[in-house]
Amino acid sequence: MMKMLKTLLFISALSVAVSAQLDTNSEHYYMYSYFINLQQDAGARLAFSTDGITWHRYNNGDPVIVPIIAENEKPLMRDPNVYYDSATGVFHMVWTTAWKQDNIGYSSSKDLITWTEQVMLPVGRVIKGCACCWAPEFYYDDTRDSIMVFWSTERGTIGKEAFCCYTKDFKHYSAPRIYFHPRKNGSGDSTNTYTVIDETIVKLAENKYCLVFKDEREPGIAGKRSLNIHYIIGSTPSGPWQYAGVGSWDDVSSPITKNACEGPTTLLTGNELRVYFDPYGEGPSSTYRMVSINLSDFDYMNDPYNTPSPWTQGAVLKNETGADFSLSHGSIIEIPRAKALQIMNGIEDNGTYQPWTTITQNDITVDTIFVPEPDYPYGKQNCGCGTGVGLALFPPIAVRAFVSRRRKKRKNHKNI
Repeated sequence: MMKMLKTLLFISALSVAVSAQLDTNSEHYYMYSYFINLQQDAGARLAFSTDGITWHRYNNGDPVIVPIIAENEKPLMRDPNVYYDSATGVFHMVWTTAWKQDNIGYSSSKDLITWTEQVMLPVGRVIKGCACCWAPEFYYDDTRDSIMVFWSTERGTIGKEAFCCYTKDFKHYSAPRIYFHPRKNGSGDSTNTYTVIDETIVKLAENKYCLVFKDEREPGIAGKRSLNIHYIIGSTPSGPWQYAGVGSWDDVSSPITKNACEGPTTLLTGNELRVYFDPYGEGPSSTYRMVSINLSDFDYMNDPYNTPSPWTQGAVLKNETGADFSLSHGSIIEIPRAKALQIMNGIEDNGTYQPWTTITQNDITVDTIFVPEPDYPYGKQNCGCGTGVGLALFPPIAVRAFVSRRRKKRKNHKNI
């Protein structure tokens, strides 16, 4: 009886604490990790929402983590992205550490207050000529049962290119590879590509993923308005991508924002896909905006060239005071309701989780040789990454050996 009373008092306390801020009856809680451009060296900030429109700034809007790592540059914390692992109860954050670096930043936390040692993931160090690693994100690839980390790198070729690698433990990373080639003017030549940044991924349906990104080309090229947001569809989070054909916007969708917009992040709520973006062309204190589309109206391959566009302008984002939510870009994730309430109310999480060991710089390894995925004609692909190639190859090799042995045995039997 006493235990039940304590539980009721606990729930009541939570409701009172957040009733003035959020819809505590909602089953969906969203967390925004973001930075402010004019304070890009101050750190990452957080905000929470139940409707994706009104955002309640956490920690009074002050940073929850301050950058301390960079090489030969002032440390920054741009483009923060958080991945929540419900199995361990750990939040994993990556960010852009500086303007010209061959690494991305990493730290983790269980309460979003105390953060582990900040380490560098040197994913660009094995890319020849790497000049920067911008806007990294973590994404769970359910087709591989692995965590995909992706970002943009400049290596003195055609501008910034979309790279990715994989990890299962946030310590060991497969060799980076280019996973997205936007092609100029419908060209079939994969080297005839153009510069992109700020990629983000959302799953729309089984075997259907949407990659949203910024076309980084300067305005005026071939008479086009550029520096805006586009998307493309693929069968896995790393492609292959279903190009829309030869069109005026180079094998991807038409822009879904106006000129000088960047930092897209997505939210799939019900049957509505939202793309939030930073209209930085409006000035340093610009307000985050969004566009949305109903998935039933989303003709993946044809709607980029439909007129009028099926995308509609969404609401201007607000903070908890009702004022415009002025921030630079970041990313949105959905987290469990109970976890959100615990964090916002400073209540200790006594849940049962799998063990987790804090990661240090000495734990980090990045493969230097990219091993292409083999063909799997005889069995299901093993979803390991990096060092898991041997296990992935074992089933088809074993089957081939078994088949060859049976054929040889039959042949010998006939000759008897």
